Parts: sequence; C-alpha cells; structure tokens
Amino acid sequence: MPSTGEVKRPVMRVKSSGEKLDGWLTQLLWVAALVPICVLFAVALRRIDHPFELEWMEGAIVDHLRVVLSGEPLYRQPSVDHTPFIYTPFYYYLGAGLAKLLGVSFTLLRAISTLATAGSLALIATVVFTETKSRLSAAVAAGLFAGSYGLTGFWMDIARADSLCLLLVLLALWTARFGESTGAHVATAGFLFLAFFTKQTALALAIGPLGYQLAKDWRRGLGASAAFVVLVGGSVLWLDRSSQGWFSFYVFGVASGHPLVWPSWHHLLIDFFWNPVAVSALFALLAFIGPAISTKGRRVWTFYLVLCLTSAGAAYLSLLHQDGFVNVLMPAYAMLSVVVGLSLSWVLQQSEQLDRAAGATVGIFAKLSILIALALLAYQPRRALPTAADVAAGNEMLAALRDRPGEILMLGTGYYGALAGHPEPRAHTMGMVDVFKSDARPVRAKLLVELLTSLKQRRFATVVTGRSLSLLPPEVGAALHRHYQRGGSLFPPWAQQACWPKAGFANRPEQLWVVRPDEPAGSD
Repeated sequence: MPSTGEVKRPVMRVKSSGEKLDGWLTQLLWVAALVPICVLFAVALRRIDHPFELEWMEGAIVDHLRVVLSGEPLYRQPSVDHTPFIYTPFYYYLGAGLAKLLGVSFTLLRAISTLATAGSLALIATVVFTETKSRLSAAVAAGLFAGSYGLTGFWMDIARADSLCLLLVLLALWTARFGESTGAHVATAGFLFLAFFTKQTALALAIGPLGYQLAKDWRRGLGASAAFVVLVGGSVLWLDRSSQGWFSFYVFGVASGHPLVWPSWHHLLIDFFWNPVAVSALFALLAFIGPAISTKGRRVWTFYLVLCLTSAGAAYLSLLHQDGFVNVLMPAYAMLSVVVGLSLSWVLQQSEQLDRAAGATVGIFAKLSILIALALLAYQPRRALPTAADVAAGNEMLAALRDRPGEILMLGTGYYGALAGHPEPRAHTMGMVDVFKSDARPVRAKLLVELLTSLKQRRFATVVTGRSLSLLPPEVGAALHRHYQRGGSLFPPWAQQACWPKAGFANRPEQLWVVRPDEPAGSD
C-alpha cells in the first residue's frame, strides 16, 4: 500500500489582542515622538528672521556682538553706555566671527541656536541608540527633549547662548562615554571648556564626563581633567588681565551675589521637577533601580546618574536665584530624556523574555507611560509665533523713534534705537539690574549715581521706558518723573497686544519721556 506522505503546513501564530494593541502603540509612539521634533523646527524656521525681539535680551546680545566687532573691551566698568551681561563670551565671539562674513542680525544668532538644538537632538538620539541599539528608544529620547520646548520658555532657537552651551556639553558626554583614545579625552576637556566659555553654569556639568573618564582610565582621565582646569584657569586669568578684573567681577562676582528666593524652594520642585515630568522621572528611575544596572556595569549607570543630578541641581539653584527663568532647565531635561530612552529600551528587552501575554502587557504599560509623558509636554505652538500685526506694530514703533531728535536712552530696548538711526550704545536694563542685585556696593553706587546724574542733567533728549523700568532702583523712576514728562506712546492704540516678546520677560519700548519745558536738555 503506497504511503500517503502527509504534507506539513506551517503553523500561523495568531496574535493576541494584547500583542495587536502593543503593535499599534509602537506605531503611535513613533508618531508621538517625531511630532514634537517637527513642530519645534517648524516654529523655529517660521520665526528665525523675525525682525523684532523674540526675547527681551536678544537685542542686547546683538549689541554685545557689535562691541566685540568694534574692538572695544566687552568687560569693563558698568556704565549707562555699556554694562555687559554676566555670561562668558564664546557665543558673542562665535557670532561676531560669523557676522564678519554674513552681517550682524537676529537671523544669524538664531540660526546658531537652531543648528545647536538640531545637533543636541541628534546627539541625544545617537547616545541612546549607541547604548541600546533601539531606534524607538532613540526617537523617544529626542522627542521628549523637543517636547520640552514650551516648558523651557520657547528658548531653544532664540539669540541666546543656552542651546550652544548644551550642544557642547552633549559633545563632551559623547566623547567621554564612547571615546577611548587620548584624542577623545582631550576633546572632552575642550568641549567642556567651550561650554564653560559659553555659559559658566556648565562648570557643574563637567563633573560627570571628567569623573567618568577618571574612572575608566585614570591616567588619561587625569590628563583630561588637568587640561580642562588649565584651559578654564588660563582663560579666566587672561580675560581678567585684559579687562582689569572686570571679567571675574561679572561672571563670578555679580552672578554669585544674586539673592536666593528660598520661600519658593518647594514650588519650584513641584512645578518644574515633578508636575510636567513626573512620568518621565519615574520611568527614568527604573534605569537606576532595576537589573539594567548590571547590563553595562555600575560605572556607566553612575555616569548617567551624576549627569542627571548635576544638571538638575544646577537648574534648580539657577531657578532659585532672583529673576531665574525656565531656560536653565534645558540641560536637566536633556539628561532626563537620555535616561528615559535607556530605561525604555531596558523595559522592552525585559518584556521579550516573558511569555507572550505578559510581554505584551509590559510593552503596553511602557508605551502608554511614554505617550502620557509626551502628552504632558504638549503646548500651543501659536504662543511662540510672531504675527503680521507684530511686524506692523514694530515698524510703526521704529518710525516713531526715527523722528526723535537728539540722543535717546532706551532702558531695556537699546537695540531698537540703533535700528531707528540712534546707534549710540546703551546699557541694557538687565545688565544694570544684575549689578544692582550684586554685593559690590561701591560699584553699584557709582553706576546708580551715573544713571541718576544723566537724568538730572537731561543728557538725553528722549528717554524710552517699558516694564523693565520697574526692575531698576526706585530712585531711577523718581528722577525720571522729576526731570522728564510723558511725551506719548510709541505704539498706536491698535497695537496694545502686538510686538511683545514670545519668550521670557514681557518688555517692549512703550512710553516716551521728554525733557520738561523749563529744563532744556544738557542743562544742570
């Protein structure tokens, strides 16, 4: 009897409802991670060439570039004509160097910040992918950081130094974690030095990369740490010598002298380190308490823990300072995003070792958690976008300034004076306020006397004020009222809601003050 020869057919494994849901959530998570990245750059490109300030200190940053290009000292005794900001100068030098080729503009400085943000997102994703080989985890990490754009004050693309500083810190993270050669160790020191030279708060963020290098190769690590100390110390000594000590006065003395607002300590923790990032923080915690610690070694996870703690600590202390703003949270959220990506990969790896039902359940839980974390960061992009009305109102404001005769003092908005044909350098209100908040009483007193004397002697034919006047000592407002009178408003009635900054403190040039008729300009 011939054999029938049974043909074996492949068994089709039917996915359970849990596995199907897990797959759908994976696709949804990809979209949810990529959307905030796309929105961030859509907003940045829409406003990169906006001719007016997106943040009230942007114009003064341009003024700092002009000081560098003029060859005059950037750090000098504070005065009504020029009082530098309290930051280290690499962003100004980089912008000035490029401005020689491309011209001085908001667009140039915003382009630097936008490109730096793109580099930071790429590095966050690359670090996570290199550690985990998970594209989804890398995309989630980058998406979480891009999603913090609204939470950090729409700061990532404006003409400020924060984005460049973060990029340099992340470059140091990369070379410290994955570089083995002497060149990589030297590069880490160089990147951290440039980060400090961009914003001095990067000193705290140097602890993680340099400490990790010391732990994995103490000879090369010691050399990198020594190089960093020499570069920072040498630059400080050189700038102090060339500025007669004013560099350290601003960067260290004034910055450290600002009072801390201790009554707000618990509100800051809740508002910025818990409410908007609670799910992310709890998810990141899995990376430090789970078996993931043993997969790469305790040294690696200690490295990421130190990065999280130092960045969060630096951000928290900066927020505690009087007039601290949410832009300081950018490094903390960047490091948190990296660790969330690492933690997500570990959870998904653990789910693959379980049976089908349990694995799908764990995957669903993890992906839903990340979707919630991304949803908590949602914001309205229109809040960051300037409008046609903003441009029209700004043009009318400039036209009104062009018609003003004589010298103009613009408190907090001097850049607009230069645009309107009054190029005389004028100290920004925030620069003077920083000095007034410091412990340097003789310097504070001298600056105040100069400011009051210029008003008493009617040095300026016109004074332009905005909300920033309230930040100055009350004597300034009193002297202004005593020797000047209101001369109208710069903006027409229809523009009361137009041409305000989209980030940071709400300040624009509003009131015109003219010399009282019985006190001609220049008299005593």
